[in-house]
Amino acid sequence: KGSVKNKIVNYNVNKLKKKNKYTESQIRIYKYGLEATYSMITKLTVVFILSCFLNTFYETLYLTIIYTLVRSFAFGIHASSNLHCWIITLIVYTLVPLIIKSMYITNVYYYLIFVICSIIIGIYAPADTPKRPLIHEEKRRRCKLVTIIIISMLFILSLVIKKDIITNAILWSVIIEAICINPLIYKITNTQYNNYRYYKIKSV
Repeated sequence: KGSVKNKIVNYNVNKLKKKNKYTESQIRIYKYGLEATYSMITKLTVVFILSCFLNTFYETLYLTIIYTLVRSFAFGIHASSNLHCWIITLIVYTLVPLIIKSMYITNVYYYLIFVICSIIIGIYAPADTPKRPLIHEEKRRRCKLVTIIIISMLFILSLVIKKDIITNAILWSVIIEAICINPLIYKITNTQYNNYRYYKIKSV
């Protein structure tokens, strides 16, 4: 019994255990990676099927690529449960592409919003979670640097590209990340912030 996800993950984890080459810690990391990969694939499949019905495939595609690029190094808050994650994913990836498709904003407001969100991201990146504390200071510094470089490149890209669908996707990716990385959203959702500090205290 169990979900398809659990069956697939457990099958692969059991195969790994039989090799007797990995520690329990390595197996836990492997299992977490499998669960994350499965969830990502299933959510993306549903999201892109919906985008075809809503005629927002390219808007969804650009948003997914750009936002994933930023979040891969800036990180940010995660939903408290798989159900909540599904709800938020479906809302964001159906509504935002529709906004991207129809939105028009003047350059002044576009770059004002972009700069404000970029400053927020630059200050608070990377933002970890209780399940994934960024305990290594060097990694945090590296992620912050890469995040700033990515945001700067996106800013330049938005100056060069004249296609609204891409510039709007860039702006909304930055907006979403600025929300997900902000300590205020952690407080609102009652999620612990700067978990690497707690990890160090707990480990003493």
